[in-house]
Amino acid sequence: MRKNVGLFEAFLRTMIGFSMFGKGINWRSSIMVGLGSMLIATGITRYCPCYQMLNRSSLDTPWKYAKATAGKIMH
Repeated sequence: MRKNVGLFEAFLRTMIGFSMFGKGINWRSSIMVGLGSMLIATGITRYCPCYQMLNRSSLDTPWKYAKATAGKIMH
């Protein structure tokens, strides 16, 4: 498995996943618990199977954008 989720997105996925997991336990919702655990897993492993199917990656996305626009912004 090759990583295809960036650090910031992995952090967000993990935090939202823990929130959904906790709410799912509190509300006794198996769907919410399942979705939360899925987000936690993709956040920790930094691998998303949906991204692989769509041939996408969020690795270093902000840095690529910053490098592409560096020097082109006029003040």
